[in-house]
Amino acid sequence: TADDWRHDTTRQPTASSASSSSLQSACGSGTLSTPPSSLHQAFRNGSLDIYGISLFPLARCLCGFSLGLCAWWLSQHKRPLELITKLFVADAVALIIVILMTLTNMDVLVVVLFVPLILSLTNRQSISARFLSSSVVHWLGVISFSIYLVHKLVADMCQPLLVLWLGRHGINHAAFLAGLALIIPSLAISAACFAWIEQPSRRLSRKLLDVNVKRNDQAKTLTEAEALCGVSSSN
Repeated sequence: TADDWRHDTTRQPTASSASSSSLQSACGSGTLSTPPSSLHQAFRNGSLDIYGISLFPLARCLCGFSLGLCAWWLSQHKRPLELITKLFVADAVALIIVILMTLTNMDVLVVVLFVPLILSLTNRQSISARFLSSSVVHWLGVISFSIYLVHKLVADMCQPLLVLWLGRHGINHAAFLAGLALIIPSLAISAACFAWIEQPSRRLSRKLLDVNVKRNDQAKTLTEAEALCGVSSSN
């Protein structure tokens, strides 16, 4: 039961300490840090890991929106676009991003590099463009919003129990292994949510939108007809 699990976790500090150290080793040394009190959050995995109740998440969103505007501006200018879309640029930028993601406190640079990466992917002949357009990656992109909504819930509900079970059996890196084991269930639940919740909701919203558009068109037509009748009668 839940009470037994709480009792066992307090009685066996080794499992929790092992899972904490495994999580830190999986994320990279120094990535888990205590943020300033103004952020109102427990820990941070990087400079952009801001989710507390403050204005900082809004500022992060505005910065991301500004980067999107920069990408659009570059796409409207022929010379920068020709340079960015050269065949080697997409693969080079993708490789740099992968390397930076293995280092600590590089998330700001990674996000900035996504601007040239997105533009360079318009040249569909690069290795990275062909990989990102594969059926598996495309499917992950289709259900990405469901993954975003589901993965934290699955992790919060299942990972502590799985870490405790692995720790009891003396398995090292329990937190990392538990995270890997939960990938498939998270994808399965996300796919189900997409098929049974997200897609029907989209169809319903589009249907309601189409109904409103038709009503507005009918009202507009009726108003124009009444106006024409009024002009005809006055003549």
